[in-house]
Amino acid sequence: MGFPADRPLGVGDGRQGRAGIGGDLDGVFQPLSKGLNLRPLLGKLSRSVARYLNGQIAAGAQVVQLFDSWAGCLSPADYREYVLPWSQWIISALPADVPVHHRR
Repeated sequence: MGFPADRPLGVGDGRQGRAGIGGDLDGVFQPLSKGLNLRPLLGKLSRSVARYLNGQIAAGAQVVQLFDSWAGCLSPADYREYVLPWSQWIISALPADVPVHHRR
């Protein structure tokens, strides 16, 4: 069963091209091991996802969902350092009265 039609859902999921980035896993985490500064890129992506989800809310979505599509491929320490702060930032940029389903 899908989500009820009278309760629109906004989704931020890179795998489906909605917001964020996606792709195959070959080499996707190499920048982490090479010590590259990903903060500027992750900041831009986070702002884009927050803008997209806020647009969905403005268009009538009553709940939004945020996927950390590739987070399961990271160690817990890498997740806490590279993903969690940005996910928390995105969620904090959304209206407090709109439920957010955050899935890792």
